[in-house]
Amino acid sequence: MGKVKRQEELQKPKFQQTKLCFSSFSSTNVNKEKKAAEECTKKLEKSIQELNISKSGSSHVDPCKNCSKTIKRIKCTALKPSTKEFCDISYCTKCILEKVNETAEWISKNEQENFVYKNGNSIQHVKTKAKWACLVCRGLCDCKACLGSKYFRQMLSFNTKTTKKILIDINPPELTEINLLYSEEEIWIRLQIREFIFRFGEIYGFENRLLTSLQNVQGDWRIKKFGAYIVWQFLIILNNTTNYELMHEEMEDAIPQLAKNILNGWISDKKLDNLYFDKEGKHLALLQVLNTEGMTGRRWQDIAELLSVAQVKDIPVPTSRDMIDKDIDRMDIDGDEQSHLDATIKRYQKSTNRNLLSLEDELKMINMLLELLLYDTQIRQSLVAAGQKSMTKELRDLELDFKKYQKDWKRENLVNLVSRTNLSNRVHQLQATKGKDKELKEVQIELDALETLIRDQDQDLSKKALELYIHTQKQEKRLKCLGSDMLGNKYWLFNDILDHLNNATDYRNNEPYWAYGIIIIGPGFNKDEKKWWFVKGNKDMKLLKDWITNESKKHKENDDLKRISIGIEERIKYLVSLETVVYGEGFFQ
Repeated sequence: MGKVKRQEELQKPKFQQTKLCFSSFSSTNVNKEKKAAEECTKKLEKSIQELNISKSGSSHVDPCKNCSKTIKRIKCTALKPSTKEFCDISYCTKCILEKVNETAEWISKNEQENFVYKNGNSIQHVKTKAKWACLVCRGLCDCKACLGSKYFRQMLSFNTKTTKKILIDINPPELTEINLLYSEEEIWIRLQIREFIFRFGEIYGFENRLLTSLQNVQGDWRIKKFGAYIVWQFLIILNNTTNYELMHEEMEDAIPQLAKNILNGWISDKKLDNLYFDKEGKHLALLQVLNTEGMTGRRWQDIAELLSVAQVKDIPVPTSRDMIDKDIDRMDIDGDEQSHLDATIKRYQKSTNRNLLSLEDELKMINMLLELLLYDTQIRQSLVAAGQKSMTKELRDLELDFKKYQKDWKRENLVNLVSRTNLSNRVHQLQATKGKDKELKEVQIELDALETLIRDQDQDLSKKALELYIHTQKQEKRLKCLGSDMLGNKYWLFNDILDHLNNATDYRNNEPYWAYGIIIIGPGFNKDEKKWWFVKGNKDMKLLKDWITNESKKHKENDDLKRISIGIEERIKYLVSLETVVYGEGFFQ
């Protein structure tokens, strides 16, 4: 009986201990767990290796799988650089023509081994009459399979925390303070005049030779001739205008008529009617007189009366409207004050010199005249169009032409760069071989001609980029601040008014940062008192852009930072194009 009971106990299944065990594990259990962990590790390593992340093998996706099956295909004749196996990739003739600009006819006649791997070594081919290497073998394919294991490792992001971008602190460039030679008010007046000339000077027929000095905002603007020319041009335009529109309708006809009276009065004063019979001759003769004598006090008083009729405020020269306003505003008229104002007006009317007006007041009057020109109906229509962000046909055509040219340039440039690599490799081979001087000379000539072609094509592309940039800037009829950063600095980009493509020698500016740099107004990066600063040179502007971009990731609520970054990038591209076309590489460094 006892024997049967023991056998039943042996046949019962053994269960694990359910009580807590505080003693250490035995060595046998440790060894078993260690072996199990090692086996698990080996299995995991084996499964990872089977993924073949870094291997492309022959499983490259067919690049022309979506193309029509009726199009002829060309098979690659290259040998793979590592295994020397045959490449089994083929492209259709349409894709080959679009991507590398090689025709089927050219490939069928190509017997030379002029293709290279992406490491620069010459490609080996199978023994066939026509030799051609596909984009994969040449390292020109940009599909996901050719991007390598790095792409797939990014796709296999098992841990989402590792994908978080780490922001690295970037130090901004050192700012240079601008030594303001004039008051801030006068600086802004100069900037307004300068930007007006850039945007509307061509429309109003302003001569370029008188505008070169405007590049330097604080430079010698030759105000005597410049002011006389602007006043003369203003009177000529209003004398000939048939479309003029003011906010005050009763003044629309008065302004052009008053301008005509002033123009004819100045011609009569100099007795030019007796010397010239045609109107154009009289006008040109008056311009010569104004350039010689300048704008006298009497002439400025005539212009001030015209501005007062247009109801322009804060005119620096007293006018008869000032006396009327005082009579309306005050019941008790101060006789001494009114007589003093009347005497001041008469003093201006009798003055034949320029000493009555300060330089700042003359600039203020010039700016007022330029703003009155904007009431020309044609210009007002263009301003409305610019406000609605509508694109003119000319700008649209320029953009389409540039995009087409850029696409063709990229395709041809790719072919030229491959050919240059092949020729350079051939030159090195011939230099290391004796008795190949004649062949070396021929290959070198071919390489030099190709280098010249590449440079000329780069210049043509940069010229078109310059034309598009300048035209786009002129379409923006109002200059706006790029924005403010988190430190309170305001960023400004003032434009270049010179025609560098036709007048490269006109680059005369001892303060080039106004036209070719970034102007910053504020406390700077060290939280100093409000000052005017500048950053110039492609290197520092690139650093400033990187700093702004990095800060925009930290301060996502500040939309201005993105606009500032885009504006700086556009300025850098413009300077690079100027270097390529006109001044040479490194000129704006």
